[in-house]
This record gives sequence, structure tokens and C-alpha cells, in this order.
Amino acid sequence: MNNTIDKKRVFSGIQPSGQLTIANYLGALKNFVQLQKAGTECVYC
Repeated sequence: MNNTIDKKRVFSGIQPSGQLTIANYLGALKNFVQLQKAGTECVYC
């Protein structure tokens, strides 16, 4: 019997290309924050 819980994990290679824009925020960063709040393990590099 396997008692481990499968946890979601995100590995992102998001790379800034300059200043933060509304497109960056809506397209990626906002979703990353929601994932983290939901307990998803997130790694950004």
C-alpha cells in the first residue's frame, strides 16, 4: 500500500526581459502566486 501523497510541482525557467509589464503579471506571475497559495511546490530559476 502506498501512503505517499502526490504533490503538484512547478519548475519554471521564467526569465525577465526588462521591466515588469502588465502582460508579465497577468500571463505568469499572477498564476504562480495562486499556485503557491494552493500548496503547489514551485521552483523558479
